[in-house]
Amino acid sequence: MVKGSALDIGCSNGFFLEELKDHGFKELYGCEPSTEAKDVADPLIKEHIFTGFFTDEVYKDNMFDLICCFQTLDHLNDPIGMLKTCFSKLKPGGLLYMIMHNVDGLQAKLLKEKSPIIDIEHIYLYNTKTVSLAVEKAGFETIKTFPIKNSYPLEYWLSHAIFPLHKQINGMFKLLKLDKLHV
Repeated sequence: MVKGSALDIGCSNGFFLEELKDHGFKELYGCEPSTEAKDVADPLIKEHIFTGFFTDEVYKDNMFDLICCFQTLDHLNDPIGMLKTCFSKLKPGGLLYMIMHNVDGLQAKLLKEKSPIIDIEHIYLYNTKTVSLAVEKAGFETIKTFPIKNSYPLEYWLSHAIFPLHKQINGMFKLLKLDKLHV
């Protein structure tokens, strides 16, 4: 893959754009609706962050070698429309790389309705099959879908627990200084 231009949709403070720069990408762009996030970005990255939502008018067609979108698609009213816009903004052979919550993932299965992915902000929920269907409907070919592994402090898991005495158990782990242990 050519490491020319990259766009991070929902880039927050541009931390991933900095990683892309360190990995050889020459032209970096971010799209972030939060002015607060952009305000704390590295000055060299900040000037390349567009403040607002990703729409067809913001960037030229065939502009990017890579578009990244992390934990964003499930917040959108029109995810297929956004994916179609991504398709038009990528150069031929360009890649779209996304990370999103998996409604079939372990966290969702364990925590059920207490899972943070089940909330009013997540309009659509995906699994590996439905995300493939969405990107293919927008014109992409799915190369690979795979789970990623996150770890969270034990206190996080216990704060979302759905069993009796979870607060007492959390207190015990805190007393034993195990509450920060990543699981």
